Amino acid sequence: MLNKAVEKTTKDIKTEIEKIKRGRSNINKLNSIIRGKHNYYSMATNISKDFGKIAFLLSRTIEKKLKARPVITTDKVPKYIDEKYGGNKQLKIVRNTVLIPIGFIQMRLLLGHHQKSIFVKSERETLHKHIEDHKIKKTINYMIDNPIINKSIEYNDNRISLYVAQKGKCHITGKLLEIDEIHCHHKMPKAKGGGDEYKNLVILHKDVHRLIHLTDADKIYELEDELKLDDNQAKKLLKLKSLIL
Repeated sequence: MLNKAVEKTTKDIKTEIEKIKRGRSNINKLNSIIRGKHNYYSMATNISKDFGKIAFLLSRTIEKKLKARPVITTDKVPKYIDEKYGGNKQLKIVRNTVLIPIGFIQMRLLLGHHQKSIFVKSERETLHKHIEDHKIKKTINYMIDNPIINKSIEYNDNRISLYVAQKGKCHITGKLLEIDEIHCHHKMPKAKGGGDEYKNLVILHKDVHRLIHLTDADKIYELEDELKLDDNQAKKLLKLKSLIL
């Protein structure tokens, strides 16, 4: 019998497949959801077996409803997908877009903790003991289920990773962020050659992010007064601001 975590993951992916079939979504959105699930659950040991099971349960649905076929040449595989899944026989192509293999996931350790299987209740509690605030867990699940559509899979993946690594807090203020306060900032702007890689992103409070990009002196002073940053926080903000000038 499937446990709730496996059931939810299977249901979320299957729901998105249904939306694609009805023209209400696309493969890129599905890829973002799969990567979000991989990113969140990859902290657990033996997780490949669980995702192998999920992939098997969804294999006929993907074949029948998405008409997926094997990737024959790599010329249509995006660089980010190729780096993580290149050469994997589970890679499929749907409507000229590469579909990330659901069953291919690699376990990793997070924040130096030894991780257990997130799909088992007792072990899930151990897994999350370093994420004590319920809001953080709830927000992580929201970010997985609601990737930013106009951003790359890499961006959405690293956005979640950073949020977890920063324990849900703003890099500058240390404030625990609500869902609508989370902004992911490019340290080096794309216009200056920056990309969506982990090291070039940082999670900030939306007002701090706004302050970094403000150029109007009066508005800057007004927002600085509202945020009341201390000297150390101000220095960190200036460092980020200097990169975009």
